[in-house]
Amino acid sequence: MLVESGKPKTEIPVYWLSLDTGEKNLLLQSNPTDGSYSSPMVSYDGRQLFMAMGNSNLRLVAAPLTDAGRPAGPPQPVPGVRNLGFFALTPDDRHVIFSYYVAMNRGLYRIPAGGGAVEALAWSGPGAQSPEISANGRLAFSRDTRDTNLWRLNLDSAALEPQPVATSSFREVVPQYSPDGRRLAFFSNRGGSLQIWTSEANGSHPTQLTFFSEDGTTGSPRWSPDGRSIAFDSNAGSTSFHLFVAPADGGKPRQLTSRPASDVVAAWSPDRQWVYFSSYRTGQSQIGRVAVTGGEPQQVTQTGGESVQISPDCAWLYFIRDIGRGGLWRRPIAGGPENRVAESVYRSSYAVTSRGAYYCTWPGPAGLSSIRWTDPSTGSSREIYAPPKPIDLGMAVSPDHRHLIFAQNDYRVADLMFVERF
Repeated sequence: MLVESGKPKTEIPVYWLSLDTGEKNLLLQSNPTDGSYSSPMVSYDGRQLFMAMGNSNLRLVAAPLTDAGRPAGPPQPVPGVRNLGFFALTPDDRHVIFSYYVAMNRGLYRIPAGGGAVEALAWSGPGAQSPEISANGRLAFSRDTRDTNLWRLNLDSAALEPQPVATSSFREVVPQYSPDGRRLAFFSNRGGSLQIWTSEANGSHPTQLTFFSEDGTTGSPRWSPDGRSIAFDSNAGSTSFHLFVAPADGGKPRQLTSRPASDVVAAWSPDRQWVYFSSYRTGQSQIGRVAVTGGEPQQVTQTGGESVQISPDCAWLYFIRDIGRGGLWRRPIAGGPENRVAESVYRSSYAVTSRGAYYCTWPGPAGLSSIRWTDPSTGSSREIYAPPKPIDLGMAVSPDHRHLIFAQNDYRVADLMFVERF
């Protein structure tokens, strides 16, 4: 039996455990550069060990096993598989069935266990994932359907009745107003893969901005202070997420970071000299920054942080911890003591303004959140709106403070599928 330890993600080793005696022996040790091992699976004939490996864009790796059940050499990537989601082996050990790990799963795929041409199993349908295959060749998988839309609240109105802004039958998340308030940026899979889109502030005239490889995730758009550029992250064509900058009206993106580590969720400094971001270069999520002109990134925080934002007066650095479960924090951008602003935030769903911070709380037992406002200087807080459905990623407040946009999961269902004689 193979098990994974409970150490931090970039240090997860793989152990061999005897079911008879309980004896545990170390088989493989990961490292921060290559990323962690996960989902170990032994072939039916007991001769191969398959695993996922990486920090963000997972690869499928395999290692031959000795008669004693130990790797005969270091795991090697299975050519043709990247951005791996879930996977399973066919009973004859000849093929791997897998899904891509993207916000819109496009179905199941098949590849020879030794690598080769990837074959789409079109009959599995969009949203197919989590394949499991029995020893007699029966296939089970789940099929997930999700429709997330952007909704706008009029903060000047006494009766907060949200209105739809950017809608489709797919997923629209992480909205951002342009500095003049006339346009939106968000990311969506409405075009068949997850890319950056822009539109008018009311959601009209949507235009696709990026055209990266469809096997990756391209998202988290952030307008530059002058409105001419948009920074974003993507793992398309790479084993890690990197930061890019593209002209807001369209054009070739420019890559800002390139090390084999995940750099995500950009934030521009108001003087347009720096782009701050979340970095996993040290094996722990920290806030870093890189000059807009390029160069070597600098580490900013020492005690952890992610999903960074900067106050409009450039005085405060805001960030979350533990994907928001650890709360919303801030510290002087020049350095100094940190203090918690909110007890919990749902991932990147918060917006910092000159009047305070708006945020979505972490979902409660019913899966619902509350949209709240807080004054960081006094600690006062109040509820703005309670969405009737689960929220999704992102929040934005218009520059004139009149409107707040959030992402709401309007429809989601998962079906369990079963295939005989697969």
